[in-house]
Amino acid sequence: MFCSLAANANYLVTGDKDLLALANIYPIIKPADFWQLHGD
Repeated sequence: MFCSLAANANYLVTGDKDLLALANIYPIIKPADFWQLHGD
């Protein structure tokens, strides 16, 4: 997660439930949400 913050990423894409629990603090989304935003 800290790598994505250091890289100035827009968000972290993960299915990890522990990381997703931090989504209210950090920009973290599920893979399905990523594909909804950026899919074909």
